[in-house]
Amino acid sequence: HPLGRAFRICDRWFSSLPGPTWPNRFFALSGTSNGKVDMPNDGIHKADLPGFFEQTQETVFDRLNEQAVHWKVYFHDIPQSTAFDRQRQPHNVARYFYIDEFFADTRGPEQEFPEYCLIEPDYMGFGQNDDHPPHDVMRAEKLIADVYNAIRANDPLWQSTLLIVVFDEHGGFF
Repeated sequence: HPLGRAFRICDRWFSSLPGPTWPNRFFALSGTSNGKVDMPNDGIHKADLPGFFEQTQETVFDRLNEQAVHWKVYFHDIPQSTAFDRQRQPHNVARYFYIDEFFADTRGPEQEFPEYCLIEPDYMGFGQNDDHPPHDVMRAEKLIADVYNAIRANDPLWQSTLLIVVFDEHGGFF
């Protein structure tokens, strides 16, 4: 109850595509999945894996660049947002940093912190923390707690930050 009184809680999610992970992540960052509605070929789905890396549409990052908004993507292993062609351009790649940089940035002056951040979880390997079955959801909860606590520890940053935790598909863990 104290969390509900202190923070905004959204208990409904309306997916742009009532389908799997990758297309929904594309929608979240660009407003379209360029017609992709399945997962890349994983032995079960018959999707076009190379086609998933031909996401030529404009993204939220293009809009941020146009407005000269300082942004960064912090990631753990492989940033999936680089599936967008434009994100692999040198001026955008230069804005990608390992997650340790996020924690270092939160300890710095509030005015130097990026105006927009995307944190991409660890999707593969031994430490998956993407809150995606069959991965251990406790690791995902720890990632959220670590991000929250890092921002909260810097009062000026806390006072100027909107933290939004989103899931890429309909549903999620409430």
